[in-house]
Amino acid sequence: MGYIYSVNSQKVGHVEDNGDVFSMSGQHLGKVTPDGHILSLAGHLAGHVDGAGRVFEDGKHIGTVHGDGSVYDLEGIKLGHSDSPHAEFGGAAMLVLIR
Repeated sequence: MGYIYSVNSQKVGHVEDNGDVFSMSGQHLGKVTPDGHILSLAGHLAGHVDGAGRVFEDGKHIGTVHGDGSVYDLEGIKLGHSDSPHAEFGGAAMLVLIR
């Protein structure tokens, strides 16, 4: 499991080992699959993260997750970070499911 943090280092969610994404209040928000797909709670494709850390929603590039887990929007503004073992998944979940 890994946590997702805001730019102010407040925990805003977490990703379970199986890819399920939850808010800090325990609300199940969706899932990140091993191939980088981000699924809504209903199981619909909500976005994806590619091998370079670029995150897409509805086919549009919306942000990037760096190798250290830092999450940035398209203007280069840091939005937060993820400490999950697969940081790109936590960061992608932040951009698509939590923000």
